[in-house]
Amino acid sequence: LSSAPTPSRDCPRLAVTSPADAKQIQTQKDGYVREKVVFTSELGVDIPAYVLIPDGVKKPAPAIICVHQHAGQFAIGKSESVGRIGVDYAAYGLRYCREGYITFSADQAAFEERKHPVSDWGGDGKEIHRLILEERTMAGLFAWETGRAIDYLRTRKDVDGSLIGATGHSMGAMAVLAALPVERRIKAAVVSCGVATYRGKLERGETMPGAQLIPGMLPKWELYDIYACLL
Repeated sequence: LSSAPTPSRDCPRLAVTSPADAKQIQTQKDGYVREKVVFTSELGVDIPAYVLIPDGVKKPAPAIICVHQHAGQFAIGKSESVGRIGVDYAAYGLRYCREGYITFSADQAAFEERKHPVSDWGGDGKEIHRLILEERTMAGLFAWETGRAIDYLRTRKDVDGSLIGATGHSMGAMAVLAALPVERRIKAAVVSCGVATYRGKLERGETMPGAQLIPGMLPKWELYDIYACLL
């Protein structure tokens, strides 16, 4: 994950403003408040997200970052995590809120409000190609944006910044697994699906998710070597 970006003279757009500058719109729902927030991840990249706050929760409260699935549905992202659209099993942002946690669900690159403004063709493939041309990876982007989400949550007075977890299904699981080895502020994580090996996929003739393409891994390392960093 050495391609996870860090602010420097070589990548000046990553010298971002404080996530405390995020814009917020509140909506009262049944048993919780849903906030629409937009914060800056890197210069020129604003990330829309939903924050769900249970009614009556003791504050500051633990928070969970909920990364949405892929499923080839680029029109849907954060809205599925909070139960506004999509399948029930993927609405874990809403489910954890009902359990008493503050949850954070953001659009990942190429999904929902972060779709390409001109063409949906290729979906997140366009993002993967752009990152490769910039000598970056999707795994690195996931790690960076997860870190920025934590930066934002730690500015909130209603969040206990020492108790932040993360969860995701499928692509969301890949995003969480990419972030865990480099983001020690995540105290607990649950992932569903999204775990494989490079060799297994190559032997079965399967395509490789862009979230797991990290140049130079083979032949020396495997994906489980990354996961072993968590032990």
